[in-house]
Amino acid sequence: MENQTIKQSKTSIFSEEDSILLFKDVTKVFKSGHVQNYALDGVNLSLKAGESVSIVGESGSGKTTLGLTAVKLLQPSRGSIKFEGSEVGRIRGHKLKEFRRNTQMIFQDPYSSINPFDTIYSTVALPLIINKKSVEKRDGIKLTSDEIRRRVARMLDKVGLSPGESFLDLYPKKLSGGQRQRVAVARALILNPRFIVADEPTSMLDVSISAQVLNLLSDLKKEFNFSMIYISHELATARYISEKMAVMNLGRIVEYGPSELVTQHPRHPYSDILIKSVPELEGLTAEDRATSIDYNAYNGGIKGCTFAHSCPFKTEKCDEERPELTEIEPGHYVACFHPV
Repeated sequence: MENQTIKQSKTSIFSEEDSILLFKDVTKVFKSGHVQNYALDGVNLSLKAGESVSIVGESGSGKTTLGLTAVKLLQPSRGSIKFEGSEVGRIRGHKLKEFRRNTQMIFQDPYSSINPFDTIYSTVALPLIINKKSVEKRDGIKLTSDEIRRRVARMLDKVGLSPGESFLDLYPKKLSGGQRQRVAVARALILNPRFIVADEPTSMLDVSISAQVLNLLSDLKKEFNFSMIYISHELATARYISEKMAVMNLGRIVEYGPSELVTQHPRHPYSDILIKSVPELEGLTAEDRATSIDYNAYNGGIKGCTFAHSCPFKTEKCDEERPELTEIEPGHYVACFHPV
């Protein structure tokens, strides 16, 4: 524990310059009667072209909500989200169709995200068919039925379903969970998007299959050069897949920086628990934790630090003031008055 507190700054560390995606003070509140659940609470985040950022944290920390708002499947209650400089909430008409082409999502469950009554060809080809005119204009080639079929087969080959032609007329029931997730990846990439949200894409797969899908995503990212938000509660995979990492707790980002730095030298007490609870990371065990998490903490818009209820280093200031992300070492930011 450091002897003196870190001076906090309210200046955002995330700039619109060079950003393909920018979150600025984004809040998402779900209401049920008089209860307000802050799924996102003043989130700031940016993503550069070709960059990947892993969002980690336990269930209920707001990871999936962040991903859904990024691709406009949820509207934030407050704040601003910009994609390539345009305010996402104000996008309408043809610009909305362009936004949909350039932003895609890979969902967690490959069994529910693919229609069991559609063939693999229909599943992957649908985005091309819907966006036929704009893709023809972009690529300068007419999308005949044969051309669409060729493109789908090539994409299936790229995601490891080879030969792709042999999978076109199959139905999902003929495929394993890993193969279905590869179909979902193919569907997401068929339009060559600029940005993808991968929401725990390997959590429902066997370990060996998960490793294959992770390697696939890593290879495809290099080939297609898309930006990616990778959502996971598995720290090892998150570190492997992304250059940057953001740790979320009760709707807020509490630590941010290069993945290696965050996982090897966590500075927020909450991050310290997450990292040291994973045996695969540096051989650490649950006994090495600095503190414990209170999973029953109520998230209703917390005045001070979101982790004050469980932190052994808490002071009165932690209950009264909100800590802002502050650079504690080059490129490494933490929202804590008393960093580990």
